[in-house]
Amino acid sequence: MSDPRFRLATPADGPKCNDFHNRVYGKTRPLDGWAWEFCKDRDAEGPLPFVLIEQDGQVLGTQAYIPIEFIDQDGVFPTGKSEETLVDASLRGQGMFPKLYEHLFQVCEARQVHGLWGFTPAGKAFRKVGFETPSKVSQLLKPLKSDFVARALAASSETEPAPSLKNRLLGLAALAASKARVPGTADSQITIEPLTKAPEWAGDLSRRFVAAWGGTTLHRSKAYLQWRFLANPYAECALWGVYDGGAPVGLFASSLHGKLVYLVDVIIAPSPSDTGDTGDSARTERALDAMFHKLEALGKQAGASGIRGWHGSDHPFSAKVAARAKAAGWFHFKKGHEIVLWRNGALGANRLPANTGEIYITRAFTEGHLG
Repeated sequence: MSDPRFRLATPADGPKCNDFHNRVYGKTRPLDGWAWEFCKDRDAEGPLPFVLIEQDGQVLGTQAYIPIEFIDQDGVFPTGKSEETLVDASLRGQGMFPKLYEHLFQVCEARQVHGLWGFTPAGKAFRKVGFETPSKVSQLLKPLKSDFVARALAASSETEPAPSLKNRLLGLAALAASKARVPGTADSQITIEPLTKAPEWAGDLSRRFVAAWGGTTLHRSKAYLQWRFLANPYAECALWGVYDGGAPVGLFASSLHGKLVYLVDVIIAPSPSDTGDTGDSARTERALDAMFHKLEALGKQAGASGIRGWHGSDHPFSAKVAARAKAAGWFHFKKGHEIVLWRNGALGANRLPANTGEIYITRAFTEGHLG
């Protein structure tokens, strides 16, 4: 038996990398799912930012990042979402986890990626290999039926939840408390329209968003929206445009999974013609209120038990979203995975903030399996 060796995968390695993933997790992820995550350019033949451990032709470990552009007030810069952290049981206890990241960090340095980020329940292991865990994500929840609590707790399960008496009572209490909060009246100036393709104005909206709200976030370019939402092989996402008097001022994405509606993403920015709007305005609140009305209507139409979203960080727009959500009968549940962050020290000027309060984070930062 030969010694394990590390190398970068190419698109041709997809079948055995995906088979390894399915074997470890007991899943049936299709090869198209692997290619969607790690091979945006399906014709690429060169090495991917995907480290694998190979022994006698068999994949026994993987560590990768998905290249994701961020945007701040100075423009666009490259980052990576840490994914596919897997080591076969036969190699555990041999220090393979840090070695995988050593190789991936070298790829980041060579490609001038500003940093890696992700979410995990196992922050301690990531801190040992050089990541920081500055904060946690939390949840925004809107019950529509009394079984919402049971369904939310079993959201990642493939089986129908069997609610306990405790969860039934919690669900009834949450539903009653939510209904006691009356959302504001919808503004006729704000309209929401479905988007069957990524809009041409997406990139400009991203630029206006960071100019108004500061910090950094995903670069929601036309290409990104098409890839992340409309071409997602795991979940059918609906993309919505938000307009004020006919001018595009925002967009959001939603999905339906397991009788739950997910608010996957939202950004609202000043109108292109209003140079005096700083973002934190009554117009933004009206646009968010219209979105929450729409999500509730979608949930009721689908017979959903409730709606879930993320409060990803203390970014100013996150605070605005949370405030309007609470006014519309949502709850802020302060529990979630740790955010892991590695910043590339080899760059002279690293634009990925160490403070996650400067990063606007939504469920769009996840791998997309629920939307």
